[in-house]
Amino acid sequence: MTWQSVTTVPDRKVFVHIYDANGKVAAQDDGVPAQGFAPTSWWRPGDVITDTHSIPLANLPPGTYRVTAGMYDAITGTRIEARGADGARLLDDEITIAEMTR
Repeated sequence: MTWQSVTTVPDRKVFVHIYDANGKVAAQDDGVPAQGFAPTSWWRPGDVITDTHSIPLANLPPGTYRVTAGMYDAITGTRIEARGADGARLLDDEITIAEMTR
């Protein structure tokens, strides 16, 4: 995924969650963007950061899954407010980045 900074921010972590058909987190990966090489506190307005997360899928049973991403405060764990292109706040402050069937 790609992030673009619009302002300076304190340290945040990225989460990528894979939800099963019942809405339960089936797999996840959390961490500092760019495998730890691009802490958000280093970002400046206009910076574009490519951020890759690897989540093993071997243990996921067949089914339909939703993949989401977002950010949270690295100290408190509080999710950072996320908004869609229309400006509306996203449910659970996360964006759906893919849907998949396995």
